[in-house]
Amino acid sequence: MKLSVIDLGYNSVKLVCYKVNSDGTFRAYDRRSVKTKIGRGLTEGGYLSEVASRDTIESLRLFRDILVSDDVKNIIAVATSAVREAKNRAKFISDIYEKTGFTFRILSHKEESYYSWCGALHSTCISDVLFFDLGGGSLEIVHSHDFKINNHLSLPLGALRMTRILNQKNGDLGKKYVRRHLMKLEQHIVKSLPDRKQFDFSPDVTLVGVGGTLRTIAQYDQDLTNYPLDKINNYKMKIEHIEEITEKLSGMSVAEITEIVSIGSSRADTVVPGCYVISSLMRKLGHDSVVVSTEGLREGLVLSFINDPGYLSSDNIQPTLRSQVEYIVKTGCRRIPPPSRYHSFLETLLSVGLLKERELQILIEAIQRIHQFHNILSTNSLFYALIDEEYKNLSHGELLVLCLSIIYSKKQKISNRLFAKYKSILHTPQNKRSIEKISSCLNFITAVEKSHATIHHVVYDGNIFHIDLRCNDLFRFPRFLFEEAKRSLISSLGIPVEYNMQLDSNDIKVKVEDKNVS
Repeated sequence: MKLSVIDLGYNSVKLVCYKVNSDGTFRAYDRRSVKTKIGRGLTEGGYLSEVASRDTIESLRLFRDILVSDDVKNIIAVATSAVREAKNRAKFISDIYEKTGFTFRILSHKEESYYSWCGALHSTCISDVLFFDLGGGSLEIVHSHDFKINNHLSLPLGALRMTRILNQKNGDLGKKYVRRHLMKLEQHIVKSLPDRKQFDFSPDVTLVGVGGTLRTIAQYDQDLTNYPLDKINNYKMKIEHIEEITEKLSGMSVAEITEIVSIGSSRADTVVPGCYVISSLMRKLGHDSVVVSTEGLREGLVLSFINDPGYLSSDNIQPTLRSQVEYIVKTGCRRIPPPSRYHSFLETLLSVGLLKERELQILIEAIQRIHQFHNILSTNSLFYALIDEEYKNLSHGELLVLCLSIIYSKKQKISNRLFAKYKSILHTPQNKRSIEKISSCLNFITAVEKSHATIHHVVYDGNIFHIDLRCNDLFRFPRFLFEEAKRSLISSLGIPVEYNMQLDSNDIKVKVEDKNVS
């Protein structure tokens, strides 16, 4: 199924087209954005200007032609802060329908923040979160614990809105920013932001953010630090880096900022005010880092449609909105159970402390990915195919552990070379150890699958790890393959391993034991 979202925001109008699979997963295959700055077209009296309205409708006509040519029938069209605040919003929405055929829904503050939270949390799966979405017109903040929303707040602190305030004082965009004007803007932002008492969150709550400004400075931060992994989603950025970037860009003109490749002309005029909003939020609420999500409002709307195609067309969704997005996130973030045929093997490794909980979850994900990419023979191609996928609740370090574990199970030399390349992310010895343990488990599971055997029983008596297997054909049992997999387990786990192979059809048993830990 094809599904498209049109998002009419304060700064731009965006079109994203998705391919939705039968299992409910989806992936964007086309993205378009036109910087109409309709929020800047709001007059002093609160009306959308004719020029901004006309430019927006022209962009929507282009989107209509794209969707017609692509035969997209399912379209979600929403408008946020600029249209929501406009006194002539009803006429504007009517004009859009008359000239393009699109029926727009104007999202309330709550709807915008909840759907954005839904999209971000579904992709990061962090249960205790202070979430923010910095758009062009507003800053949406949501606090949730165990995937349940506790509080939300909407503030008129969008990046483009702050740019308008700053430009009223600073004047010509070609000039460099005046320090006293930036200080006054920062004071205005800090005064408008809530304090920790208003949200009453625990000290270990994770700050997660979305929005164009945050993605832009995350990309710029990676460029400045020569970050080896080209991936923004789940990137953790320190406040010191954000403040250094803010200070650096504040000393430049918009024309100079435009020349920075990772920022460009589309964000050059709004990135500095946006940086001040983000850094002020982090300082006032006591966060030293922020996790960047590349998914937000549009993905939340897609998830809502998949969950209930008729829900968004309802006249009154407010009473059940929170329960719906909470259900979507909690369902999507359920812990992946071990495959049933390996349950006893994996759970025993966990229960006796031979694998940690995070290592087990990475291993379970790795088993799925090996099956998904079984037809890729080149280990280098396999690595980059794995890296390009999206993973829930995996930091960049954990993502690399997953990918390198799979590569290590096939070609140790290539895995070691890649480990050296990403050493700045994989900086702890524990990551190397985890890769060895996970890859040895993958090798053993591969041996079980290739022999068409089943794991019947697993026990660790404190000295030896015992594995009982069942096989239909003893003569075709790949003894040497299992021996190699067993040696890998012994080396990585640091304990003796014993396995028994028994035929399902009779009582013939082969016992193989190795108590020499290498």
